[in-house]
Amino acid sequence: MKYRIEYLGFRLVGALFSALSVEHASDFSGKLWRLIAPRLKRHRRARQHIAAALPELSAAAREAILLEMWENLGRTFAEAFRMADIAREGRISLQQPDVLTRIAAQGGAGVFCFGHIGNWELGGLPATNLGMKPAGIYQKAHNPLVDAAILKMRQAVNGGGVWPKDGEGARKMLRHVRDGGALFIMADMPMHDGVPTTFFGRPAPTSGFPALVARQYQRPLFVATMVRLPHVRFTLRLTQIPLIYTPDRDGDIRELTQAIQNALEADIRAFPSQWMWAQRRWG
Repeated sequence: MKYRIEYLGFRLVGALFSALSVEHASDFSGKLWRLIAPRLKRHRRARQHIAAALPELSAAAREAILLEMWENLGRTFAEAFRMADIAREGRISLQQPDVLTRIAAQGGAGVFCFGHIGNWELGGLPATNLGMKPAGIYQKAHNPLVDAAILKMRQAVNGGGVWPKDGEGARKMLRHVRDGGALFIMADMPMHDGVPTTFFGRPAPTSGFPALVARQYQRPLFVATMVRLPHVRFTLRLTQIPLIYTPDRDGDIRELTQAIQNALEADIRAFPSQWMWAQRRWG
């Protein structure tokens, strides 16, 4: 009964956002989150994180960034219900169109590391439009009814598949990359037994999986950021990470993983209001 009630609420929210235009749905949700979220406990965590990461900014400047962050997250929430419409209406451009076009022409293989910046949920759409088969994993929702609905929405922009974050999902990803598919993966998540890396100068252990896969299968490795533009438009920004091959395999993976974190940090510094400062990145 609890799952059914939650699912009903999820469907009602989806119906509301579907009844509005894409712009109005995004605007409404963004303003609502900007109003409510700063009153919640997660705002205190976000304030602590941004103060440690960007101490050179004034408290007022950091607070303004956090308000914009909540608005971006509210917009991302509403846009998740309209991903098929965003895909159909051509709202995404490429900062380096020749890069993704070249990869698509060469078979579409590659490893793309995203952070929770802009609207990361739309990251696979440009690749799908070019005939590539981007695939990724996601954290399952506790409610199986809601989880099935979210999975269906995500499949609209990921032509290669979306799998739950578990052992079977990891095996499917490896097969997908081995067979020439593109892997889209979140690379700013904490992993306490992961590769030792630093992020904004602080220890932040991270999964070495993207670096391992790219190095093992000799796939091009990128940090990808879906930057938000006005009027529910976006541009995909790519930073290629050169692969490393030395006799020290583990050392190569550590260096590549740190390079990914460095590139993500650079994008966050460029667009600080678009990153999710409230997540437990540092544990």
